[in-house]
Parts: sequence; structure tokens; C-alpha cells
Amino acid sequence: MKTCFAIVALVSAAAGIASADMVDMRYTGGGKGRVVRISHPNGAANVFTGQLKHTLINPVGPEAAAIAGDHVTFCTDVSQFVTRDFLQYTLTDAANVPGGSPMGPDRAAAIQDIYDFAGVNILTEGTSNDAAAAFQLAVWEIVHDYSPINGLASISLASGLFTATKTNGDAFGSGIMTQFNTFIGAIGSERANAFTLVGLTSGVAQDQIVAIAVPAPGPAALAGLGALCFAVRRRKAV
Repeated sequence: MKTCFAIVALVSAAAGIASADMVDMRYTGGGKGRVVRISHPNGAANVFTGQLKHTLINPVGPEAAAIAGDHVTFCTDVSQFVTRDFLQYTLTDAANVPGGSPMGPDRAAAIQDIYDFAGVNILTEGTSNDAAAAFQLAVWEIVHDYSPINGLASISLASGLFTATKTNGDAFGSGIMTQFNTFIGAIGSERANAFTLVGLTSGVAQDQIVAIAVPAPGPAALAGLGALCFAVRRRKAV
């Protein structure tokens, strides 16, 4: 079983995704990460957990055209598989993936928080294997178990709908757990958006989220904003 993660950033967190926007995408290989054992409502398996690389072509619609190309991705869907064949994916809000059981806006906002905290390094070869694995585990844990009512108390790799260990069943060491706890600790923090998250969904392959960094506004744009705050965030109850 090969698992993937894809979170793609586009223009603005407030911008909607046109329902007709589509792109062909295929998996091209893994990046930084580690093989771990995961358990979830549909089964358990040893899987590669970390950066996965995808190529996106044949965009339909302006948002799809903006993300065509090669991307490092992280996955929301542990029940299906990546594929080396091009398949058509529909662009959607991150809250709408995975398609069979959408995570909803609160969990999508929590994933937004950990992306904004991690920054662009999590998408590059400059990150560590432990960090890439921990980031993917954080995404899966949020998708399955995060509760905005219970906050960080709802997060645990040892219990809940989603659990994870070393391949031999032992608990993770400090390398992965320190990174995991740091990412999870960013949920609910106040910061400007570093990414815009867009879901990529397919009925026959793993749903993804693809992430492109939001560029910093130039001097003219900042002047035009005046006293307005350009990074208003909807906060979660934690």
C-alpha cells in the first residue's frame, strides 16, 4: 500500500474553487519520510509516510491552470492508493476531502494551522525524514480524530480512530514524536496564512491536498491595505 499526501495552495484562502476545475495527476515517487505502521477504521498496514511527488497536467479551469506542474503532496485518504497512471481529479475546498468522509471546515482549519507553522521547508528536500513523516501523521490524525471542542486533548497517535507506531508495533521515539507534537501544538495559533489549501479528489484513487506558498504582498499592496488586517483567521474553540 502506498499512501500519499497532497495539499495545493492557490490564490486566496477566501476564494472558492469552481466545481468544473479539474486536472490530470499521477504519482511520480516518494521524498523525505519513513515507513510506519498505521491503523484506521478500514484496516492496518505498514506504509510510507512522508512527502510524495505528483505531476499535474491538462488543467481545466483557472484554478487548475494555476497549479499545473510538479508538486510535493500530502494525503488525506488512507483507504485508497496512489497511482502512476494519470487520473482526473476535481479541485475542491480542503474541507471536502477525503471524498468518502469529508473532514469539514474545523479540521481543515487545523491542517491550515500546521501548514502555516511548518512553512515551505516541509515541501522541500531540506526537511528531515522524521519531520516529513510526523507532518503526514499529523494530517491523518487531524482528519480522523481532531475535535474543535476537545482541542489538543483529542490528538493522540496511541488512541482514537487513527493510530500509528513503528513497523514492529513499538511507540515512536523522540525524533518523530517531538516533530509531531510541535506541529500539533500549532493548532489554534495566530499567524498569517503561508499557504492556501485546495483538495484534489478522485473516486478511484487517493484524495490529496496540494500546497503552494502564498506570496508576501508588495509595498503597494500593503499601502493599500491601510489599517485593515489582511490575515483575519477564523479561530477554532480549543
